[in-house]
Amino acid sequence: MTVNEQQENLPCLESREKLLEGKIAFVTGANRGIGAEIAKALAKQGANIISPHRDEGKHSRAEKVQQEVEKLGGGMDIFTADITSSDDMAAIYLELSWIDKPVDFLIHNAAGGLEDWATEEYAYQINATAKSNLTRLVSEHNN
Repeated sequence: MTVNEQQENLPCLESREKLLEGKIAFVTGANRGIGAEIAKALAKQGANIISPHRDEGKHSRAEKVQQEVEKLGGGMDIFTADITSSDDMAAIYLELSWIDKPVDFLIHNAAGGLEDWATEEYAYQINATAKSNLTRLVSEHNN
């Protein structure tokens, strides 16, 4: 049996019910690659996505993913905020304050540190500190 045949036989894929209808997913790094695919997969199941992007240069990519997410039945809120910046964490907190329900999923997809311009400090910030800070911020929002 091929993979496609196996997938067709899975009950959850046969269902027309959107399993994540009304759920909120906060996904970092959703403007391309794996993060964009995660956002689209969640949208297919009805989730609404919140996703910051590091700078305005990434905004057009984020808008393209946003359009794809909306075509798939989800919603996507995009905004500029660098998760490695403590100042931008305030922007993320403000963005979350507009939501009157908890974040159901926090997906730490953004990563880095191998870029030519990246310092060791940046690598630590994006791969460790930012994830810890964002988890704490979402937890505070949910409580």
